[in-house]
Amino acid sequence: LAEGDDRKMEVYQTITHYFPQSQVAANNTAVLYLRQDRPEEARKVLERVKDFSPEMLNTMAATYVYRDDYERAVELLQDVQLPEARYNLGLLKAKQRKLQEAYELLRPFGDLNSAIAALSVRQDEEAKAMLDKLDDPSPRAEYARAIACARLGDTAAAREHLEKACADESLARRAATDPEFIANHIQP
Repeated sequence: LAEGDDRKMEVYQTITHYFPQSQVAANNTAVLYLRQDRPEEARKVLERVKDFSPEMLNTMAATYVYRDDYERAVELLQDVQLPEARYNLGLLKAKQRKLQEAYELLRPFGDLNSAIAALSVRQDEEAKAMLDKLDDPSPRAEYARAIACARLGDTAAAREHLEKACADESLARRAATDPEFIANHIQP
């Protein structure tokens, strides 16, 4: 019920002072620390609690991501059956270039990251179906749509999506040398 992160932090710190094993208070305090880019403080708060809830494991994994310790984050998330944890594990697998595992984990979510994972393992029709359902006009989404259309032989749609994607200069530079578009004679 508290307004603002500072006030929420005061409330959660008070709760953890009087109830040091409160998983909810510890997790919420850690999340606020992560929002402030203070992963070490977040980790310390979580480590004070003896039994970790699935939410706490997910948050603890985030503290390791901040430290670029992806292996430890993966270890923590491996057996957590929380949707957010499965999604985060999928993103970590993609970061590790374990694309098939990333695809399997992200597939149920049907978002942009899921579609990109599907493209990464050549599930082009599924990726296009996901992208068609998304209301995401971002250049990144348009670039993914352009790749899906190019692979499926719809060069007119690929060109249209690529033009929108190239509003982002870095994607325009990438598109100029992307084999997906060069092979199909699609240029920005």
